[in-house]
Amino acid sequence: MPLQQLPHNLRHYRQKHQFTQQQLADLLKVSRSVVAKWENGHVLPDLIIAVKLSNIFQITLDALVGEAPETTFVLSDFQAHYQNAFEDYADASVHQLIDFLLKNKPLQAQLNLYRSLPVKQQKTIDRFLLTAIEELKKY
Repeated sequence: MPLQQLPHNLRHYRQKHQFTQQQLADLLKVSRSVVAKWENGHVLPDLIIAVKLSNIFQITLDALVGEAPETTFVLSDFQAHYQNAFEDYADASVHQLIDFLLKNKPLQAQLNLYRSLPVKQQKTIDRFLLTAIEELKKY
C-alpha cells in the first residue's frame, strides 16, 4: 500500500529542506508531536495537510505518498551523507552491496516486503537483526 511509504517520505523531504519537526509544525499550524506521529507512522495527515506538505516541499502528492521512484532518494541520501566524507569507502561498499543484492533475488523480495511495512514494524525488524547479528558474531 503506497500510504505506508508516507512516513519515510515525509521525514526525507523535511530533512532535505532542512526543517526541524517544530519548524514544519509551525508552518502547518500543528504541534511538533503531530509531525512526529506522522513520521513514525502512528497517524496519517489528512488530505488538506498532505496538499500543504506537497506545496511546502514543492513535490506532487504522488511523490509524498510513495508513488515516485525511490531511486532518487537513495542517490540523494548517499550523496548528502556519505560521498564527501567517505567517498572511496562508500563507493566500494555501495557497489559491493548493489552487486550482492542483484545476485540475491530472495533477499530482494524480502527487502521489498520490508519496505512495504509501516515504519514502526521496520524499526522492530531493525532491532531484531542487530541483536541477531551481534549474537552470531560471538560464535
